[in-house]
Amino acid sequence: MVLRGYGRQCKSVGDTRKNVKSVLLKSDTGLSIVNILSFGPRRKKRFIILLVVFFFIPILMFLPFTIVKVALFLPLIIWVNIVGMPLAMTGLPYFEIHEFGVVPQGIIGYGLIVLGYFFAALFLSMLGKDENNNIHD
Repeated sequence: MVLRGYGRQCKSVGDTRKNVKSVLLKSDTGLSIVNILSFGPRRKKRFIILLVVFFFIPILMFLPFTIVKVALFLPLIIWVNIVGMPLAMTGLPYFEIHEFGVVPQGIIGYGLIVLGYFFAALFLSMLGKDENNNIHD
């Protein structure tokens, strides 16, 4: 019996499960959308760490201590401006540019900033190798 998939063959039913998986996931170039977007444990850990790093300053702003809010005001402005400035320069009506940078207008403006950091963490977590997702013949 010959199993075919994306230009590769398994010569017999007795081939290992790993080979069958590589037949289903790999194309002729060796890359596939399924393999790139699959999150192994290492990528999940990297993604969660990046989310915590990116959202550390806004989370600390919810503490009830006034001194923490005063100390984190400037870093929070920088945090908003990193993603908000390019969005405001595109002409989106959800941002206004003032003396200290971008001011989000409403929940949609803040939501776009959060989505920007979320997608940045997602992109950065996909960089590098995930040893559990590499399929070798």
